[in-house]
Amino acid sequence: MNDWDGLDIFLQKYDYNYMNDCSILFNRVAAGFMFVSSPWPGYNDDKLSLVYLCNDASKFFKGLEIENAEQLERVHPGVLLKLFYAGDVILICTLRDETLEFQMADGKLIANKEDCCLMHEVQINLETPKDFIEYTDQYFRHHKEEPALKN
Repeated sequence: MNDWDGLDIFLQKYDYNYMNDCSILFNRVAAGFMFVSSPWPGYNDDKLSLVYLCNDASKFFKGLEIENAEQLERVHPGVLLKLFYAGDVILICTLRDETLEFQMADGKLIANKEDCCLMHEVQINLETPKDFIEYTDQYFRHHKEEPALKN
């Protein structure tokens, strides 16, 4: 039995959506593909979420620092934050129906608008949930589309 088989057996009992006591959601999107969503450690606000997408069983279990599906309960937001700084997790910040996605790449913090290929390097140091929220707020205030002029 491979790791995905054991995970599928475990998740089937929860209709493939399992949330542990740390408010981390484990969702099998498709066979062999997992979506994990976590709050920022100590910050339970729906404006921020750490998202881990994985289609490799070995990487999934190793990244979450567990050996099998029964240990999903042990996964805590700090593990996902560590994966964010390693470049394996995306931080999603949503304010007023506008979303910026942040990811580390080659030691740099990269941000992009949801569903957009326009990426930019974040030039300031963002460390706390408040930093990411303020950056996102300022980004969308600065990049508002100008209203069309009426004749």
